[in-house]
Amino acid sequence: MSWRVEPGEQPERLLVVLGHDPIPTESLAPLHEEPARTESLWVLPLTLSKPSSKPLSP
Repeated sequence: MSWRVEPGEQPERLLVVLGHDPIPTESLAPLHEEPARTESLWVLPLTLSKPSSKPLSP
């Protein structure tokens, strides 16, 4: 599995989903809003910050 980073300085959102069974693609969208943690499904939303391309001022 892979993903790509979008251009710009906006943070990236990554949703880590682990389950005992395959999860249908159409079932993933609601997990962004309501991450679940049960015996059979574990969801961890991550927000990844990007370094700024602007130089730091002294």
